[in-house]
Amino acid sequence: MKHEEIVLADMHIRPGEAWEYCPREALRRVLKVLKDEFDLVLDTGFESEFLLLKSVASYDRLQPNTWSGAYLCWGKENREAPIRTACQPGTNDGSLSNFEIKSFDACANPYLALASIIAAGIDGLRRNLRLPEPVDINPSMDANLQTLPQSLSESLEALEKDKALTDLLGEELLVAIKGVRKVEIDHYSNNKDAYKKLIHLY
Repeated sequence: MKHEEIVLADMHIRPGEAWEYCPREALRRVLKVLKDEFDLVLDTGFESEFLLLKSVASYDRLQPNTWSGAYLCWGKENREAPIRTACQPGTNDGSLSNFEIKSFDACANPYLALASIIAAGIDGLRRNLRLPEPVDINPSMDANLQTLPQSLSESLEALEKDKALTDLLGEELLVAIKGVRKVEIDHYSNNKDAYKKLIHLY
């Protein structure tokens, strides 16, 4: 596969860039601390997605059975879970080497994205939440699991209902972000050619 094809397919790393600068790597480290030190549950699956997947094009890849993490769950070595714990290749002793967050792409503002993860952790601490059991099967086979928002509009609706994240953003920033996103939603829903160009660019 050519470098250009990798960029268009994944959107996370550009050819020649070090992995340490990928926003997903920073999120993995934050989540590892939350899990190891506090055994926290990430309870903002719907709401934080608005900050992690901020482009209308971001949701095209968030489909079941595509390893993109379309359901609200986490799993051990489960590539269909939006949050996945992983071991070092060739080991099977239960030790974790990293977390993977799939409902995140390079269109996101890394500062707001990380802030939303931290806010979720703080909210979990305050409410004494604990991790649910991991999902080790294809999430689409579990009728009790909810799907993550499938569009920017759905993510916006979920965000507006979440007090932890709206308090984090503050009224002024929230109004600005929502205003820009609503304009984008209207523009791309009424301009299919522009939407196709957006898919190609990102």
